[in-house]
Amino acid sequence: MKIQLISFSGEMNPNYQMELVIRIINESNADLILFPGHALRDCDDRRYVEEHLTNKKVIAIVEIANDGIMKTPNELFIYRDGEFEDMYTSHVLATAEAILDARTMYPNSSLAALYDRLNSAKLTAPTTPPSLRPTASPKMPPNLTSSPASSRCIKD
Repeated sequence: MKIQLISFSGEMNPNYQMELVIRIINESNADLILFPGHALRDCDDRRYVEEHLTNKKVIAIVEIANDGIMKTPNELFIYRDGEFEDMYTSHVLATAEAILDARTMYPNSSLAALYDRLNSAKLTAPTTPPSLRPTASPKMPPNLTSSPASSRCIKD
């Protein structure tokens, strides 16, 4: 399976980016193309791109800033068989500070509940049962070294 991962700069002109999405999908011979980040802005961009796509063999997962049935940011769409389908999924990116702010501002929210659960959890390092612990340090074969200078690139 051939997979392409395409990521755009956040400073790129969105119209140019939309044209690149069309060109990349139409010219690709990959089985799957992943477009993380805001590859498209909204349903207008998605419709425009869909009208101009000719490659019906490729599957592409595209993140769209504001689109979809859920009307939440960062929704995922799958392009297959010549059309986009809503995957009914999105993700929320947050910093620890944002979660703490949400805990303070919205004490009954799911983020507040998550913060409380994480804050009260007693995290400990996992332990390895004695039966699975190595008895001796592993030895490298004599023709190999761990020196970065000796590493070689192997081609299939």
